[in-house]
Amino acid sequence: MDKEGAPMSYSVAPSNITRKTRNKLLLIAGAISFSSIFQMGYSNAYVNSAILNFRAFLNVSLAERDIEMTSSTFTWLWSVILNSWFPGFAIGNWIAIPLTDRFGRKRGLLIGNAVTLLADLLMTLAVAFDLAELFLCGRFISAFSSGISMCSLILFLQEIPPAEMRGRLSFFAEMAFVMLNAFGVIMGMGTMLGGHIIILVGIAIIPAIFSLIVLIPLHETPKFLLVQKKDKDSATLAAAFYLDLKHDQACEYIETFERLDGEAESKDSSTLSILRDIFTTQHVRLGFLLGILSLQITTSIWPVIFFSTEFLRDANISDQLAEEVSSLMLVLSTMATFTGFLLIEKFSRRLLFLSASAINIFCLFAFVLFSQAQKFVDFAKYGCIIAVCGHGISYSFATGPIAWFITAELVPTAYRSTCQSIALSLNHLMAFLLTLLVLPLYNIMGSIALLFLFVIPPTVCLIFLYYRLPETSVTRFYQSYSYPMNRKMTTKADMNGVEKQQCEGLESILNNAHLSDNALEDAIRFIYGRRLPQLAFSNDILDQAKEKNFDLQGYIIKAQPEQCRRPRKVKVAAIQNQIVLPTTAPVCEQRHAIHDRVGTLIEAAAQGGAQIVCLQEAWSEFSF
Repeated sequence: MDKEGAPMSYSVAPSNITRKTRNKLLLIAGAISFSSIFQMGYSNAYVNSAILNFRAFLNVSLAERDIEMTSSTFTWLWSVILNSWFPGFAIGNWIAIPLTDRFGRKRGLLIGNAVTLLADLLMTLAVAFDLAELFLCGRFISAFSSGISMCSLILFLQEIPPAEMRGRLSFFAEMAFVMLNAFGVIMGMGTMLGGHIIILVGIAIIPAIFSLIVLIPLHETPKFLLVQKKDKDSATLAAAFYLDLKHDQACEYIETFERLDGEAESKDSSTLSILRDIFTTQHVRLGFLLGILSLQITTSIWPVIFFSTEFLRDANISDQLAEEVSSLMLVLSTMATFTGFLLIEKFSRRLLFLSASAINIFCLFAFVLFSQAQKFVDFAKYGCIIAVCGHGISYSFATGPIAWFITAELVPTAYRSTCQSIALSLNHLMAFLLTLLVLPLYNIMGSIALLFLFVIPPTVCLIFLYYRLPETSVTRFYQSYSYPMNRKMTTKADMNGVEKQQCEGLESILNNAHLSDNALEDAIRFIYGRRLPQLAFSNDILDQAKEKNFDLQGYIIKAQPEQCRRPRKVKVAAIQNQIVLPTTAPVCEQRHAIHDRVGTLIEAAAQGGAQIVCLQEAWSEFSF
């Protein structure tokens, strides 16, 4: 197994879908995304632009209980209301694990959006009857339901389209969030609905109802039905529905996916078993870690959304200009998200994410530099404006949208819900902690606090991702472990004075050639033969392989039934080894080293239950 190069894999979805089908998938994804994410994006924006009216609401609510609302009381109460979002969202993500794994992605969305409707009703009633406690309760429930909906939505958008549209459809989640943030800011202004907060809050009821109406006639995702439910017939119907395939085409698609993906083997689906597999299976663990680190880079967006106006004011920017810049940032972010949506399938996913994230972190670093320089040169404050806008643009262009769904692309379907939910919940818990700390530390340290909270940690994450994050635009990271030959191959000329040349493996060349799914599948088939399901190994054997430094691969080859014997399983171990000592070593030492090495491999084969052992290139005429 290659432990250095980026992994190689390929997709099984049909690439010749019609324009009508593409538009249909885009329409479904857009309608579900904007209606399901409406509350998350909208309600986290209007609370800032309509803050004076919410302050009046809280003042009336407390006055009816004969409680005087001081500036300190408002600050603490409003902080609790705002930050209640993060723990609620994290809990919702955790609940989404059993919901989406047991009942499906579609039902997870239905449950999450139904609870969102309830939360919207509670918040509207709270404002109508001046009940601050009910408003807090409604916002917490809203965050809880949004956690369920967001996790379910990402899985849904990942599993219904062909691979060539997977990134674009998944982009809808973040695009909806950013655009609805801008919509919330605009609607919260005094010239719009800021002076009528009952309508401002209650308007979210409409998209919540709409989301339920849209979801009801849709099918569950084909991958969930096949991998989790083992319902091949329903998976075929779902594939035919989403991809507009005839029945025989849908059957062929499902059979191809089942054969090539290798995920539909029976697994222990208990939560403890899944968690154990996540942390003990190397490629799942690595994909999970990469997803968490990718999301960690996005945590800086929350203090920018909540406190960008305060940060700009601290840099000696007028109140009016600070508010205008915050609004401009959201408009530019919306435009950047739409641009990223158009480019996501035309460029490398890895390149877009890493480059945008580097710019994102640099913009925050630049804000720190300009805000410190403003103390000596007031003109430097305008650099803060450019930095804030650059941060929002780079986040919305690629950093945020890709980070939201990349965990789902890095792990197999059986673990996708759990990994996605845990990654999102950890991200929001970290965002909650950092957002809680940023203002107190900012008051003490100034903008230097941003350096320690949102520049240095993401930079460390980005460096790790630069070395380990694979390309996932037309591939699946976890599938690479079936054909792990994508390492850098070093060639050395025999002539003196010629430097070493490094070239990527054939699989990297194929990936970067942007072939259609069918063409890429044919190329892989010509190289390796038919894709085979993988054979699972015990952790003891995997640990031994790691300790003894040998590669271990297992495949299931299904034979035709025999006429005179019942079906049976036969485990065959094929051992291929390289020389252990250089050929300049004494012959006896070479032979002894090969005996030891092959003996270790034979013991591992026996431990794995092999009934037949084949030795390839064991130098039998030399060794024996």
